[in-house]
Amino acid sequence: MYVHAEPQMDKQKILPQVVFLRALASLGVCVFHLTFAQPIFSDSSVFKQLFLYGWYGVQMFFIISGFIICYSMPEDYQLKDFKTFIVKRIVRIDPPYIICILLILFLLFISAPFNHVPFHFSFLNFLYHLGYLNNFKLGEYYSPVFWTLGIEFQFYILIGVIFWFIKKSALNLVIGIAFLLGISFIPTQNTMLVLYSLPLFCLGMAANFYLYDQKINTPTYLGVIAVCFVLIFIKSIPIFWCCVFTMMVIHFWKNDNMIIRFFSRISYSLYLTHSVIGVRVINLGLRFCHTTVTKHLLFVVALIVTIAFAWLFEIVVEKPFMRMAKSIHYKRPQSVNSTISAINNTI
Repeated sequence: MYVHAEPQMDKQKILPQVVFLRALASLGVCVFHLTFAQPIFSDSSVFKQLFLYGWYGVQMFFIISGFIICYSMPEDYQLKDFKTFIVKRIVRIDPPYIICILLILFLLFISAPFNHVPFHFSFLNFLYHLGYLNNFKLGEYYSPVFWTLGIEFQFYILIGVIFWFIKKSALNLVIGIAFLLGISFIPTQNTMLVLYSLPLFCLGMAANFYLYDQKINTPTYLGVIAVCFVLIFIKSIPIFWCCVFTMMVIHFWKNDNMIIRFFSRISYSLYLTHSVIGVRVINLGLRFCHTTVTKHLLFVVALIVTIAFAWLFEIVVEKPFMRMAKSIHYKRPQSVNSTISAINNTI
């Protein structure tokens, strides 16, 4: 459940609130899984109670996705651009995801003799992963975070299809969001479908069109987010408060520094790999840690190792595909390209 999109040239390149939320959400999910994968902290520990809230980083990511995907779309996006949009998303998101899957399979294979757990590889389940079909109850994901990527991809398909319509006017935007909120009522017990999370994505979409594209006025914006908040409140009060916090950050956060940027930059790699590396460090370390102090030290070591690995993964794996995705451009008539080139030559 992650998004990293390139802003258009006529918009500011760095949004401090998005940078901060990415960093916070990925770290939150990381410490949540490191805490609850194994009993490091006692139930009464303040750390365990605090890190429990890290799970809400997933909901933050959904709101960020609704916001930044709309923010990064070209102003002249048309339905015919859908293929290019999806290809850019696949190139940006899927290769690191697939490499992470291969890493998990490799670690399962080499650890099988030591853990006395037979290694079984299902090629069909591997194929399900490639299409995020596990979200539809086909097979099981190798990592507890992969299901959120499936929801993200479902959202990409929806927004790629309707964006040409909702960007035209305030009325079209309201109709589009009303459509998304309407289909969120389709009855399903499967929370791994995007339907369940559409109000979260809609919050981010509305914020973008109000703050940056300025397609809607204040009364309309307040009405849209009020409806979203009501629907979220009905489903989950804790998620409601998470959304309130996230929207406040989107509106008011202005701070930026090197540490926040670092964790924002590695956020996707950290999100993908923390359960692969950090949880295994803890599983191995618990064999030698039997006191509260040593377990707490183990958590710190696991977190440091996880962050370091994510940093290397971002440099070696993620960054090349990020550049490749940016090199894919939306096709435009030659006359438009010539005009852009002429303008660039005069600057």
